[in-house]
Amino acid sequence: RRTALLRILLDARPVGDGRHGIARYILSMAPHLVAAEGTEWTAACAPAWEAHFRGLGMRTVVTSVAFTSPLAPVSLARIQCEVKPDVTFSPSFVPAVPSRGPQVLTLHDATHLMRPGDYSPLVGLYYRGVTLPAARRARSTISSTTTCSRSPSISPKSPTRVASAAT
Repeated sequence: RRTALLRILLDARPVGDGRHGIARYILSMAPHLVAAEGTEWTAACAPAWEAHFRGLGMRTVVTSVAFTSPLAPVSLARIQCEVKPDVTFSPSFVPAVPSRGPQVLTLHDATHLMRPGDYSPLVGLYYRGVTLPAARRARSTISSTTTCSRSPSISPKSPTRVASAAT
């Protein structure tokens, strides 16, 4: 009897030029993710990275909407409709809005929420209006710093949904 594969959509759009932290995070973990038994991965990526993710054994959906675009959350939701994953893994702070299913969201830093005066009003608006509500609704939230797990505004009612990962 065949076991159904867990279909996971990886939002790999942040890879871009591959030089910033979130890009390195995605590139370093992608080979390990695809090696997980019982999973089938699809990477949403820029055209320049399609061959890379296909070479790892992932399916791909190519998009020209950058993860920093104001349209990025809606674009990811559109990709969810196309791929129909069981879960979407967003290794950046950009969730699918509206989400078409369970999401795992990664928050690398919550200082945008804890110290809003240190950032532009636009960054604060995005984090409070898009990222924070998505983190509260997400199936799971991964934080790579202690600021995320200490933030009362992020922590969901169930503390098991927020996991801090050492970086």
